[in-house]
Amino acid sequence: MVQPPESGGVLQELSRLVEAGKLGDNVLISNSSSSSDILQAMCGSKFCLAASGDCWSSSLSQAVAAGCVPVIVQDGVHQPFEDQLPYNAFSVRLPRARLPHIVQLLSAIPEEQYIKLRQGLAQNWRAFVWLPKFGGQAYNYTIKSLRRRATDLQAGLY
Repeated sequence: MVQPPESGGVLQELSRLVEAGKLGDNVLISNSSSSSDILQAMCGSKFCLAASGDCWSSSLSQAVAAGCVPVIVQDGVHQPFEDQLPYNAFSVRLPRARLPHIVQLLSAIPEEQYIKLRQGLAQNWRAFVWLPKFGGQAYNYTIKSLRRRATDLQAGLY
């Protein structure tokens, strides 16, 4: 049985587009296995890809931790704490079908909107950090989401 690519094929498609020269020099795909190299590259980027994974993608949390606006390419996937967080205030969603146009779409975002997305990151980053000693509130968000789902289940909303 062939396993699907972890990113749902998004990283593979981006790699093909880069190799074909269709995205220009504005896209960096790191082949490093060093998390410090990857984090350094993310910290120096305006936008970071958050592609699909086996579950909620750690690339989303990594992008938020790096202060990089997440570009979510996960068609039909609900994001962590989506019932509580205003994702449109700190991320960009891109349907997979628009991936070949990612550079043009992100380049078209006005600087004022980018600044608002960064401000949204500054307001919501704690939801993606687990350790309270670093300001993390992910545990609290998880409990709140579970309580809401339990209440909805009891009310027959699912």
